[in-house]
Amino acid sequence: GDISQLDIEFALKFNNGLSLMSVTAEQLKAVLEHGVAGWTESSTQGKFPQVGGIQFSFDPSLPDGSRVQTIIV
Repeated sequence: GDISQLDIEFALKFNNGLSLMSVTAEQLKAVLEHGVAGWTESSTQGKFPQVGGIQFSFDPSLPDGSRVQTIIV
């Protein structure tokens, strides 16, 4: 989606850095796969992805590389 000047100012208000990067669909899936790789019902090992503007589903019972089932941007 569009990012406004106000969005940038709000992000930087608290001394947060802003990084912009472009990724392919395959790269996005790989990032999400990495984020859910250690997920269990009792622990996410501190690496569950914090995302905004996308939705995704995953099945933790599947093997690495095939856990992410859907991605909606």
